[in-house]
Amino acid sequence: MLSPSQVNSARASYEALCTTPCNIERTYQIADDYGAQLDKWAPITSTLCFLEEDKIREVEIGGRVVKGRVWLLTLPAGTDVKDLDRVTIDVDITITIFQTNRAESIDLAVECEGLEL
Repeated sequence: MLSPSQVNSARASYEALCTTPCNIERTYQIADDYGAQLDKWAPITSTLCFLEEDKIREVEIGGRVVKGRVWLLTLPAGTDVKDLDRVTIDVDITITIFQTNRAESIDLAVECEGLEL
């Protein structure tokens, strides 16, 4: 088992990689004037991330198989990000998260895979 200082040191190593600003958004539904449900995006947080381009492949998002460029993201420990969230990096890249993994069992970082929109 790691001591608290060892955990903090390991987290700092992950966070040192995170130098790219990103914004995380989550969708919720609102009713329009006719009662139809519409998706609306709301900001969750802004943070720094480490972004690594993976490859073009097919992934399942929301029950649909979609082909596109996959990105690997590393975010600081405790970052609130879930599957189907949208991450915007600068103004050039918008990614839909399709898989979120916690690094190890002691939450050193949040690692995600996302599909570029």
